[in-house]
Amino acid sequence: MTPAQIITKRCCELTGVHPRDLASRARFAFISEARFVLYKALHLRGWSYSKIGRELDRDRTSVREGVKRADYMMGRDSVFTQRVQELATMSVNPPPLEGATDE
Repeated sequence: MTPAQIITKRCCELTGVHPRDLASRARFAFISEARFVLYKALHLRGWSYSKIGRELDRDRTSVREGVKRADYMMGRDSVFTQRVQELATMSVNPPPLEGATDE
């Protein structure tokens, strides 16, 4: 799995949104909020709006506006903020295989 896929999967677990809905064009508030969590977390990880858009099949301006909405929501919703922070700081490196050595 790519880092974007790992983070997206965890976002879906945290928000209760199905990956299919997250990737859809649906604009229901709970789905949009989950996208904003994901956009903001990836942006905090140093990803550009364009890179996020490419990975998630969105244009960069939609991502930029989503990050702005996330900034607004982070000032008002502690659960939203916790979700963003968890995704922004989570490890996306797979654990080493048991018995594997660096020879």
